[in-house]
Amino acid sequence: MRNRATLLLLVLVLCHGACSMAMGFYREGEESGREDKGRGREMGGQREDWFLLHDSKHVVKTNAGEMRVIKSFGGRILYRPLYMGFITMEPKTLFVPQYLDSSLVLFILRGEAKIGLIYKDELTERRLKIGDIYRVPAGSTFYLVNTGEGQRLQIICSIDPSESLGLGAFQSFFVGGGTNPTSILSGFEPETLATAFNGSMMAPHVNPTATEYGIVLRGTGTIHIVFPNGTHAMNARVSEGDVFWVPRYFPFCQIASRSGPFEFFGFTTSARKNRPEFLVGASSILRTLRGHEIAASFGTSEDRVRRIIDAQREAVILPSAAASPPDEMMKKEAKSERLSKMMRIGNEMAMAFDYGTVLNFRCRGRAVMCLAVFFF
Repeated sequence: MRNRATLLLLVLVLCHGACSMAMGFYREGEESGREDKGRGREMGGQREDWFLLHDSKHVVKTNAGEMRVIKSFGGRILYRPLYMGFITMEPKTLFVPQYLDSSLVLFILRGEAKIGLIYKDELTERRLKIGDIYRVPAGSTFYLVNTGEGQRLQIICSIDPSESLGLGAFQSFFVGGGTNPTSILSGFEPETLATAFNGSMMAPHVNPTATEYGIVLRGTGTIHIVFPNGTHAMNARVSEGDVFWVPRYFPFCQIASRSGPFEFFGFTTSARKNRPEFLVGASSILRTLRGHEIAASFGTSEDRVRRIIDAQREAVILPSAAASPPDEMMKKEAKSERLSKMMRIGNEMAMAFDYGTVLNFRCRGRAVMCLAVFFF
């Protein structure tokens, strides 16, 4: 009798738990699906279309193509929702070089493509055809080119935000771009960029796998941090004893003052080996990406990009500009102005080519990813 009572109690507990879970699932589903209200019939107080994802939103729409995104069901059952993306690229178009705070899996539905991905400081390129699947890890810089002759490229992708910043949606950090989208390099002062391309500091870089914490041990300097949208996050002067932190994926640099050495100690919050990716310098992403793609993303010529990138021959810790002769300093000031123009092409992003073709476009809504016309 006691065993039967115990079994009955256990069944009641399990039923109560299942009902609670179902009700919680229902409430969360209703909250996340308020925009879908009125769609689908009600059956027994519950929605018939719980597991259908209807609404897609354009995050990019240009003359070169578009990208739509559908967000999966949220709530208690799915702690981290998944995003489904649908990318369409016209012939001879470029997906601007960028990295995400989320991992990306690409499936080629129609057409042919070339993908470039920076892995362990090396650029790997691969040709993709119908049915191919390719994974882009979070924090890895990549680009896509539609290589199909006269063919439209269609890609279905999953975007896993499990490693994201948790800012409500996945974030794109554009390495190339003008003002819409804005390159992350635009978040640094033109003088800082001119110095970085031939000057004095720890080169602007990104931690793709970890948040960094640091403390100043000696001297004074400046910590410069950039937001994902390419604007200033912080440009603060620090001195001995100051503690700072830099979120994962955020571009930043440490600049020493001219009065003396600048020493700091830092550590990262990752169980994996953190491999910083430098944005400028001899081992930079820009130098690795050099070619048609990076030039097209900035709307300038390959020769111009090459001259700017090759100006800095050092890597990681860049030498002091104070040691440069006066004529070199004047050249840096001129270069600063040129860099400013290159990083801020106009109110819209303009892609200009030697062929005399110029394309102007706007990204609608929040520009998560951006497309540009590209000529071979």
